[in-house]
Amino acid sequence: MKDIEPILSLLEELFIEKIPLYIEKINKETNDGTILKAFENKKLFETCNKLPCFKFSFEKAECTEKDRILEIDVYNFSIEVKCCNLNNDKIIELLRYANAIDNMLQNEKMPDNILDVKIIKLEKNFATLEIKTE
Repeated sequence: MKDIEPILSLLEELFIEKIPLYIEKINKETNDGTILKAFENKKLFETCNKLPCFKFSFEKAECTEKDRILEIDVYNFSIEVKCCNLNNDKIIELLRYANAIDNMLQNEKMPDNILDVKIIKLEKNFATLEIKTE
């Protein structure tokens, strides 16, 4: 396993500094009266009680035999989005936050050692983020 600290620094930059731009873009694109607010988090791994916020957690790091041969590390993180009570009207908000996160991950320039970053699972108010590095 390689040093994970540069990845954590990148994630902090993305989820604290860049995500508000993507949330605003979603608001402009949909323009239907449902307005997403920027996350209240000030740090990636802080406990935040003001809504909306997210809880970011490290889940696992793994290498399959094939990954070891190719020198690829795979890291999984979970992101719990806390924006509202999940009744039918609020599910749209949650999905729009997930869309903003996905757009950010696909559109922001990643360092050369990061091969792939994507949401691999969305369940209730949790997203699982997978990062492959070399």
